[in-house]
Parts: sequence; structure tokens; C-alpha cells
Amino acid sequence: MESSDSGPPLAPDLRSLLKSVGMVSGAAGHGFRNLVKVLRANPLTLVGFVLVVFLSATAFLVVVTPPVTQVLFGSPSSITPFDPNGLVDEKNIPPWTNAPVLRNESFQSNRTTPWVNAANANRVDGIGAVSNRTGDFLVATNFPMGIKRNSIESVGFAVWLIPNGTDPGQYVAIRVSFDGGTTWSPKYSVRSVGRDVRVDVTNLTTWDVSKLSTTSLYLNVTHESDAGTTGNVSLDYLGATAIWRSYWHLMGSDTSGRDLFSRLLVALPLDLAIGFAIAGFALLLGGGLGLVAGFWDKPGTFGGVISLTIMRVTDVFLAFPSLVLALAIAATLGRGTGPSVLAVLLTWWPYYVRLTRGEVLAVKHQPYVTAAKAAGVSGGRILFRHVLRNILEPLIVYFTMDVGTVLVVFSTISFVGIGVPASVPEWGNMIEAYGDYLLLFPWMVIFPGLAIFVTVLAFSLLGDGLRDILDPRSRRALTQAAIPATSVPATSARSEA
Repeated sequence: MESSDSGPPLAPDLRSLLKSVGMVSGAAGHGFRNLVKVLRANPLTLVGFVLVVFLSATAFLVVVTPPVTQVLFGSPSSITPFDPNGLVDEKNIPPWTNAPVLRNESFQSNRTTPWVNAANANRVDGIGAVSNRTGDFLVATNFPMGIKRNSIESVGFAVWLIPNGTDPGQYVAIRVSFDGGTTWSPKYSVRSVGRDVRVDVTNLTTWDVSKLSTTSLYLNVTHESDAGTTGNVSLDYLGATAIWRSYWHLMGSDTSGRDLFSRLLVALPLDLAIGFAIAGFALLLGGGLGLVAGFWDKPGTFGGVISLTIMRVTDVFLAFPSLVLALAIAATLGRGTGPSVLAVLLTWWPYYVRLTRGEVLAVKHQPYVTAAKAAGVSGGRILFRHVLRNILEPLIVYFTMDVGTVLVVFSTISFVGIGVPASVPEWGNMIEAYGDYLLLFPWMVIFPGLAIFVTVLAFSLLGDGLRDILDPRSRRALTQAAIPATSVPATSARSEA
């Protein structure tokens, strides 16, 4: 009995709830269908939308992947292929390649018997290490090969004997150790003088990074003589040589050996965050001041005085080009990310004041606003219920397109050297750092510039599409344009019949 008594009263509420859910779902579905029609009629909007989503998702992954993997797996990982600030490879590797890297490194340390001036044998300058007795040996160690991966194609050593310091019948025999002097190879005799002699030892062992490290690779140089001869031998240079394949780089490496693609990825969250932060702050501050200046602008009132003050201050800021003013403020505050952001913030809000005030003045004299005033609705309620909701469309569109503009201005500040510190990866900063190498290594400048271009283009296309979507007249025109043209002849045929 109780269940039968309590059941009927709930039925109308349930039907009402289901009806409301159905109305919301229907409205959402209708809006989604209109959105799809608009995107079909304007493919560039779809391109901008996809690009913005892709860039935002990538920036999000760059930021959250290290801490999440730290929690889940105990060690941080990143979606960047290399450490953006680490010297992971050789310098100036072209894009889309793993180029062969040639190394010819002299020793940094030596262990010697009576050889004279042994340290002089680490450079070709005509001043070498000298031995005057057969059997004397020089052990060269600590060759800074800098090899990063086991893709070694060849290994050898280079020797240069000084002609006027090497007597007839005198030469050197060189042995190689790849385990820190524990075992040694057979002797390789070098008799030629006055030229760079290269000896290949690739087949000596299966070479890897550990065998070519500073603590493993040793070269033993022994003074040898032909039978019945004595004299001096002068060693001008002794170096270890190798050819290895660099890592594969999508966008090449820079002048320090850092992966350019990794640096671009790491800079993406910073540039997007700066664009959204500056444009968002300008929207809130300038939009709020514009609402006040436009809605309460009656002369002779307190609101009119506030409105006049806001507009005159805005005019002062607008009297200077925003980029020039931002550069002046940034130069005054000093180089740094924070000062550069603050410099752009201080110059960006006046544009939103002017835009918002103009939209408010256009809306506040509409008949529905006049009717609300006549009905006794308070000014604050009219402002937020009738005025603000009708000016959101141009503000959202302008904000979306403004993110790209902010990015260009901020990158310009970094490009002139008063923005982000040189150690921080940022697109404008990278163009400034690599600008001197434009002709030699153009990819170092092209790819950061391309990143700025694509990001600005994406937000511009998205903003232009949002204008079409949010404006009922534009949306209606695009929706009608998306209707297949085959339906028109059919309608005409029926009318003729």
C-alpha cells in the first residue's frame, strides 16, 4: 500500500525530469549539428580547431607526463625524444637525418718515460714530443671522443712525425688498448714524416661507447729504430679518430648539440601559457573597465566621471604603439620571463577597454534594455543579464585571435634580447640565439619561426570560425551554404510542376 501511495506523486516529477533532459539533449544535438554544418561550409575553421586542440594537448602532455610517470613508475619520463637542455648529440646535425659524425681528438693526459715535452704531441704546431732512445714509450690517455651511441662505423688513430726532428731509420710503433691498458693490440708501425698518417683499427674489436671512453682508450707510442741506426724521433701530433652515426633528428640539432625538436616541444607550454595568461588578464581587466565606462557614462554623474577617467587613461596607453611601450617597460624591468610578461600585460588591456565600451554603447540603447529599465530592473541586473551576455561574442572572438598576437609580441621581446633568459627554451629566444647561423644552418631559425607561424595561424582561423558560429546571421548563412546543391533542382522542379 505504501509503495502504491508514494508512486503516483513521483511520476510527474520523473516525467518532468526526463522532459528537461530530453530538451537539453535535443538542444545540444541541434547545436552540434549546426556546428558540424558550419565546419563543413568553412573547412579553414576546422583546420584551426584541430590545430589548437593538437597544440593544447601536446603542451598539456609535455607538462604532466614527467610528474605522472614519476608517481606511476618511480622515474620521470617525457614525450620529448631528448633532454632539451642536454648535449645529447653532435653539433649542427641537419634535419631528418642521422648524419655521420667525424671525431679526431687528441689526448688530454699522458704517461711517459724519457720522452721530452710529451704534452706538445696533442696538437699540430711543429713543436712535438721528442725521444732520443729506442724503446722509450709514451702512453696517451683521456681522449674526449664524446660518442653518445653504439653506432660506430670506424675507429683509428692519427700520427704526424716532424721531418726536421726525426732522424733516418727512426720511427714509431703504436699499440692500442680499449680496456684501460690491461691488454694491448699488435704494433702498428708509422714511418712517414711530414704528413698526417691515418691507421684504421676498426677490425681490432667490436667497438662501442665504453671502449672509446676517456678511461678505456689508450695509445702506446714506442720509439723504434732500424738495425744499426740511432737518433731522435719527434711526434708532432697523436689523436684518436672515429666515425659514428648521430641520433636521428626530426628537426636537426643546434650549435651546441641539442635536439631542436625537443626544445620546440618544451617551449610550447610556456608560449601558450603566456599567450593565454596575457590575453586572459587583458580580457578581464580591460573588459571590466570597458563595461563600467560604457554602461555608466552619463555626464555629470559619479559614473560619468569614472567613465571619463577610464577612457582618458586608456587613451594615454593607446597613444604609444604597444610593442614599443612593452619593449621600453621590459628593458626598464630587466631581462626575465616575469618582467617580460608584466611589460606586455601593462600595455595590452586598453584594447579590450575600447572594444568592450563600444559594444556596451551599442547594446545599452536596444529596445529590450530600455524596456528593462522602464520595468524597474536594477542597473547591475541589466548589465549582467542583458548587456554582458550580448557582448560576449565579439569579446570571445577577439580573445581567441589575440592569443596569437600576444605570442608574436612576446616572441619579439625575446628576440631583441630583453625577454626570456637565454637558458630557457622559448621560440622567440631560440630565433635570437640562432639568428647568426641563418645562412649556414637555416633549420635552426626556420623551425622556431614556423612554430610561431602555425600557432598564430591556428588561433586566427579558430577565432574567425568562432565568429561565424556565434553570430546567428553568419551561422545561418553558412548552414544554408552547407545544404547539398542537389536539393535545389528538385525544389525547382516541384514548383514548376
